[in-house]
Amino acid sequence: MDTSQYDAAIEKLSQDIVEQKKQLEATRYEIRDLIKETAINWFRKEVQDTLTSDAERSKELGIEGLRPLRSDLDKLIASVPELVEQITADKYWAHCRTLPTVPFQSQQILKNEYPDVIYDNLRNLFWHVGPILTRYGFKPYGYSDQKYNSGLVLPDEIDKKLRGYKEQYRSLNSLNDKLISTKRDKSGAEINDLWGKV
Repeated sequence: MDTSQYDAAIEKLSQDIVEQKKQLEATRYEIRDLIKETAINWFRKEVQDTLTSDAERSKELGIEGLRPLRSDLDKLIASVPELVEQITADKYWAHCRTLPTVPFQSQQILKNEYPDVIYDNLRNLFWHVGPILTRYGFKPYGYSDQKYNSGLVLPDEIDKKLRGYKEQYRSLNSLNDKLISTKRDKSGAEINDLWGKV
């Protein structure tokens, strides 16, 4: 039996899957970089807003009292790349997992995870500035249980990239479903051919 038609289709789909995974990885890194930038801006703004909203406490600390706070903020900002790596690790991205062997299985994975997992991880990341402010006698609003619990809206750029990631993953899933079907068809044809020779 000639399986070259199936083999060619399987090879093409496998290559397309590799390319789609590369695109997903590129999108992941774009999102990661946006999160780094967002976190740094968030920390700076949150400290500045807190100092401004509690001007009395800020004046009480004065320059000498605010220097250590500034130093702690600078250390936090320096740790952002590491913190972001933790919240954007492979385990949080569907394309980094083994592709399903059953058609349509990954649709449920995607439906349940994005953008909620990134949203929760951002809340965990933004929380890090709260304890610094508290240490210096400020009462920042919205920080508890190692999460930022106040209203948090994903920045438009991150939200747009996450939506793009979802679409790219749907394409990967579709390619994978076609690959599974083509392999199944090939196997069925081989069995029919074998049975026909009996």
